[in-house]
Amino acid sequence: MNKQRYESLPKEVQDIINAESGEALSLAFTRAMMKEADQAVARMEASPDHHFYEPSAQEAQRFYDAFARMAVDWGGEDAKRLALIEDLRAILRISPVKRRPHNVDEVGKTGLSHGQGLGGGGACPAAGPRGFHHH
Repeated sequence: MNKQRYESLPKEVQDIINAESGEALSLAFTRAMMKEADQAVARMEASPDHHFYEPSAQEAQRFYDAFARMAVDWGGEDAKRLALIEDLRAILRISPVKRRPHNVDEVGKTGLSHGQGLGGGGACPAAGPRGFHHH
């Protein structure tokens, strides 16, 4: 829908659209994606064709240290990104080795559009918060 069409709608209809889009829509989408990711990981864990590698605490810390430096460099390019740096730092303080359960009630509270999307998934998005995945 374009802006002209939206503005031609009755205010009551605009209010409904506003209530069901934006943050509400983003949170619903995030919850659905997290559920799908958990189901995909469970299927792969049950399959002998898929193997997960969980880095040691030392390996994971090297990754998180490098990522933290990158986040500061990235955020330093634009003052608007400073709040995101704080969100990234909060995520990086979470133990990188232990799997974090998806807490859909916390999605959206960090200011990141898709909550815990920086869960250490490695190159394969199917790995999710678990670690590195290969097949």
